[in-house]
Amino acid sequence: MRLILSAAILLTVAPPASAHRLDEYLQATRVSLSPDRVVLEIDLTPGTAVAPQVLPMIDIDGNGQISDAEGQSYAERVMSDLRLEVDGQRRILTLVRVEVPSVRELTDGLGSVRLTVEAAGTAAAAGSRSLWFQNDHQPALSAYLVNALVPSSARIDITGQQRDVRQQGIRLDYDISSDRNEFASLWWLVAGIAFLGAVRHRYRRAQA
Repeated sequence: MRLILSAAILLTVAPPASAHRLDEYLQATRVSLSPDRVVLEIDLTPGTAVAPQVLPMIDIDGNGQISDAEGQSYAERVMSDLRLEVDGQRRILTLVRVEVPSVRELTDGLGSVRLTVEAAGTAAAAGSRSLWFQNDHQPALSAYLVNALVPSSARIDITGQQRDVRQQGIRLDYDISSDRNEFASLWWLVAGIAFLGAVRHRYRRAQA
């Protein structure tokens, strides 16, 4: 069920590049919560009308090819415009991965720069938490989307989401339960399987 919900949110947040307006730089962010970290997945897709303004930021030397160094440099430029806070404390963002399409794909409005950014060391203790994320990269050119993925950990329960009008920012309220609850759920699952196995065994003996 979590995978199905995650896929549904992904389709909602990151529509195909051909579906967005040609005169906008579409920036779609997905926020993934774990007990000890926050992961941001960001797709940046320029429409054909704004690609000539976006491309020089990425292909710095203008040679028609985007090197790994240029991709890394642009990713860091984007990250400098991002802000993430957990419980009111700003978190340091680390670039995990950057994927950059070809110049041709960007020019045709078919390619997306994809960043995976991580903020580790977030509070793992049980209790209520609050997260705030803001994307201020190229607001004059851009349209934004932001949403939270269904947490992969059963310990996390998102209790509220608030976005601003442009979806540049989002506030998430969530609860983290203790490890004991997760272990208790696993114990009951194992106990249930064992019980069903015992019932099945007794049924087979009765039939013999």
